[in-house]
Order: sequence, then C-alpha cells, then structure tokens
Amino acid sequence: VTTAALSAFVILAGIFGLNRAWDARDNSSRIAIEGWAAWNFAGYEKKPAWPEFESIMTTMGDLPCGRALWEPSSMEGDPINTYGTSLALELLPYYTDGCIGSMEGLYFESSGTTDYHFLTVAELAEHPSNPVRGLDYGTLAEDFDRGVKHLQQLGVRYYMTWTPEAQAKADAHPDLELVTTIPDADGADPKGWRVYEVADSDLVEGLRYQPVVAQTAAGTRAECFDVEPPPEGTKDPEMGKWECDAARWWGTEELLDTPWAADGPEEWVRMDADDLADAPRERLPNVDVTNVEEEPDHISFTVDEVGVPVVVKASYFPNWEVSGAEGPYRLAPNLMVVVPTENEVTLTYGLTGVDWLGRFLTLLGIAGLFVLAFWKKLRRYAAEPEIADEPGAEDDDDALSGPYFAPSVHEPDGDGRDDPSAEPPPPDREEPAPALP
Repeated sequence: VTTAALSAFVILAGIFGLNRAWDARDNSSRIAIEGWAAWNFAGYEKKPAWPEFESIMTTMGDLPCGRALWEPSSMEGDPINTYGTSLALELLPYYTDGCIGSMEGLYFESSGTTDYHFLTVAELAEHPSNPVRGLDYGTLAEDFDRGVKHLQQLGVRYYMTWTPEAQAKADAHPDLELVTTIPDADGADPKGWRVYEVADSDLVEGLRYQPVVAQTAAGTRAECFDVEPPPEGTKDPEMGKWECDAARWWGTEELLDTPWAADGPEEWVRMDADDLADAPRERLPNVDVTNVEEEPDHISFTVDEVGVPVVVKASYFPNWEVSGAEGPYRLAPNLMVVVPTENEVTLTYGLTGVDWLGRFLTLLGIAGLFVLAFWKKLRRYAAEPEIADEPGAEDDDDALSGPYFAPSVHEPDGDGRDDPSAEPPPPDREEPAPALP
C-alpha cells in the first residue's frame, strides 16, 4: 500500500511539474521562467541601459573614495531594474575597485545597522522599499533634513538621487554639495543622476558630548514608537531591547545630538533610555583625527588628544577589538565608540571564544563522520576472533578448529548425552626442533 501510494504521488507530482514547465515554454506571463532566466543571465552589458549604467560606475570611480547611498526605485516598473536588476548599484564597490562603497550590499542584511539604513532611505527617497517590518518610517516630504543628519552620522560621503523631488530637496540643503551629474542615455527613468557630497560625514571623529550608558527595554511597535496599536486581531510586531529604543531615538531629531551607548567607562552617566531627553550634556574638548585607514577587518587612525571619546562609524559587532583605546562600546544606532589611551588607535576584526568553539565543534563533527563511516567495520573486527587459515577447511566448523579453539563436539556420556564436564582432549602439537649448536 505504501509503495502504491508513493508511486501515485510521484506520478501526479511529475505530471504537475511537466505541465507547469510546458506553460512556461513561451515566456508565459503566468510563469515567466524563460524570460526571468534570460533577463538575469544575459549580463549587464546586454541590457539597453548598459551605456548609462557604465557611465554611473565610471563617474563614481573618478570621485574620492567613500560610501554612497543611492535612491532606490521601489515603484511600478522599477526603473533601476533596466540596468539588469533593481539592486544593480550594489555593484559600486566592484566597478570602482572598492573605492565607492554601497550602503546596500552583500552583508547589509546581516548587520545590526540595517534598520537605520532603511529608516534613512525612507527620508531621502521618493520611492523607498521600507522592507523591515515594525519600524516607524519617515518620508521625503517631511523628514529630509533629518535624513541628511542620518547620512552624517552613518559616515555616508555621497548621496545619489534620480527623482526630481529628491533632487529639489538636495539642491536646497546647505550640507549637500552637488559634485557631479550623470546624464540620461536611454530616455527612460532613471533620467540621469545627481551626486551630492555630504558635509561632516567623516568615518572617524570626536564626539561633541559625553555619551551616557542607557538601559534599554523591549516592546511592541506601538509601545516603542508610542503609536496606536493595530486593530484587534492584527499582530503588533515585537522589537528587541536595543532595536526598540535605538529606532525611536533615531527618529527623534532633537535627540540625535545625545549620544548613548550600551556600556562604557564608570564615569559615564547611567540612565534609562526613556529619559534621554534629560541626559546631561557635558561638552567634550575638540579632538583632531587624522591618518584614517579602513579595510574590511581593520580601521586605524591617529588622535591628537587622548581620553576624549571618538566615534567610529562602522557597524558594531563583538568581534571588533581595539588597541590603544578602551572599548569598543556599542553606540546608538549601531556604531562604535572608543576612548583613546594612546595617540595611535587600531581596531581589528578577529575571532572570539565562541568562534573558536564553533570551529572546534566543526572539526569534532568531521572526525565523528569518519568514525561513523568505519563504525560497522570497526565493530566487526572488534567482535570476531582471529580465524586460523587451516588448509582443507571446508566449512565454518572446520575454520574454527585448530590450536586456538576447543572442539565443538564432546564425547557422549553413558546415557548418550554430552558430558559438559568432560575436558576436551589437548590438541596435537609438534615438538619443536632441537636447537643446533
């Protein structure tokens, strides 16, 4: 019955799959497998918009190095998709030999900074995607100025925009300077790009005010952002401790000058994140940061003043270690702050005890696979006695005879039964040959 049922299932599933494939043979709008594959695997150079895309990459590659945030096109038609994919500008590092970094890219979804990136995009784009659920997103029309502050806090050097609405906002902002334009080449949206340089967006800089250490708390979206809960029967998304308070702070423009961290030196004030509006504002001395060098796993710089907290605008993660300073401590929204104890400071991304434990368990698991592969054979060799290779042995009983095995058949006793107490006769052994002189 089981065999028949499985056979019927395989047959029906095969018929269904073949039918779907047949429907897709002519680029069916219902299942456009052929068209999807052709579009994705044809390559960027085959797209009609390739000249414009190439111009973007060439122009950006001629600028001084830095991070770029580009305006997306999450709308009907998805204009940026004409370059080959709606995420085509994630290739900025590839085409510029790592000089221009894209705020969206290979690792951004695994970063604790992802929420704050998309909150910033919503404030600077006419057609944002707003993909992270549970957040309270702003808009281009109402929150553009706050978005520029966010660019500065995230260390974004270039703001790339293509919609007239965003370009008009950028042209009027004092902290954005137009540095280059990329003309339209195909007559379709995006109809050219404008690239602005963001003022005061250095990767490493001294903090203006002393940070405080804030105690955070988890909650629902309604609790975290102090908004009306959703209708009954609709789930209100849960937010973690850090995310709840950091996202609310990120959206409160008047609090952005109040830096707060998850931990820090003893002299930093401890307080609840709900009370950040009342945090003390201790002005710090100016510190000059020079010789900044950044690699994927290495950030180094020089300061002219020790003991003054310095923000490093890279995503915090426990694997970061610092020499020449205390820290790094997690700084809202998800950056790092260090307190230099020397003029030369270096942060490196290394391995923690958890990483080493994971590698050890991986090696242990690989060794276990080899043991399991040979376990049956090992058990067989361990359980079977050594069998003498007797000439003329024709069956198992003969094979198990010889000088190391007792005969399996005993002489019967007087009543015809085997006598279990009878000792088997000793095996015949040849006398050793005498030793020759």
